[in-house]
Amino acid sequence: MALPLSWPEESMEPDISHLITEDDTPVDSVYSEKQMRLLTSSLYASWKPGRE
Repeated sequence: MALPLSWPEESMEPDISHLITEDDTPVDSVYSEKQMRLLTSSLYASWKPGRE
């Protein structure tokens, strides 16, 4: 019979404190601005509320 798994005491969540998500600097060009808007709109469209 297999032994039950033991869970580590520390959290398995990644440390994201070093990531920069917004720094309020202007974008490089109109093309870059459009790409950023498309990325955020696709992320919001694919997000399912209540799912972790």
